[in-house]
Amino acid sequence: MPLALPVPSWNVIGVVSEARPLKADKGKGDIFAYVAKVMAIGGMYELKTRDEGLFKQLGVGLQVVCQGTFDFYNGIPQFIVTQVKTAQ
Repeated sequence: MPLALPVPSWNVIGVVSEARPLKADKGKGDIFAYVAKVMAIGGMYELKTRDEGLFKQLGVGLQVVCQGTFDFYNGIPQFIVTQVKTAQ
């Protein structure tokens, strides 16, 4: 019986360089998720969420502190945002 491993959490502090919705069809269809790219000292991170309220806190040019969990899509780790705060 396989054991379920705990999903590690992460923190990213940086400046939002891009924030956009993802749609099912390019330019058409319903929004199914939101993506933001955050520039930090360690590199550029692509953060995802399905929560519109969190997405509205990710304005381009804002310095933010993001927290979340990892999810895996086809074996590739995805950064899923669970909390956003504006950095002081």
